[in-house]
Amino acid sequence: MYEKAERACTGGRIETGFEEFIAARMGLREKIPDYGIDVEVEIVEEEKVTNKVLWLQLKATENKGGDVFYQMQTNHLKYYEGCHLPVLILYWIKSENEFCCVFAQEYIEELSRYNPSWREQKTVKIRFDSKVKAPGDLESIATDGYLYILKGVIVTWKSCRGPVGGHRGLNPSIFQDPLLRSSKRGKIDLCCIWQPVVNTSTQHLYEFAREK
Repeated sequence: MYEKAERACTGGRIETGFEEFIAARMGLREKIPDYGIDVEVEIVEEEKVTNKVLWLQLKATENKGGDVFYQMQTNHLKYYEGCHLPVLILYWIKSENEFCCVFAQEYIEELSRYNPSWREQKTVKIRFDSKVKAPGDLESIATDGYLYILKGVIVTWKSCRGPVGGHRGLNPSIFQDPLLRSSKRGKIDLCCIWQPVVNTSTQHLYEFAREK
């Protein structure tokens, strides 16, 4: 059981600078209460919601002072590792009104390669190398995040043994439909229906049409 994390947003509100940054392009919902997740963002295209959702953990500092690092609680990273939606750790440099980010699940995979014992630590020092310069960057990260997680789901499914649905709540029969199909526009639609480990009572249909 994870304890509730202390929220990074003052007074339970999302920081104004972040609201202004994405409000025009995305739907914004605070996650109350949740563990290590402050904001749920849904991509909006042509004033219509898309059901492309990612979760954000918001951090902030007044001054940059060189390279951007943050000491993240290990329990948070363990939680993000099992999330069925893309998790983005967003670090706001207030003095420069600049946003840096880390895609949590991909970072954790890399961390596990060069520091296999990180789960035994209380905190992990995260370096923020990527910048989010426009809301469109979050859209791209959301799409890449879904593809990344779906890749992991497929790998997990292929390694399944035993009865249907006996491995982490996944039902292999869901992959009977083609995962890839060509659309009339020549793009690729990547579809997946699966039962998230976090909420096995709900099935999610995530559709992508991305091949830029």
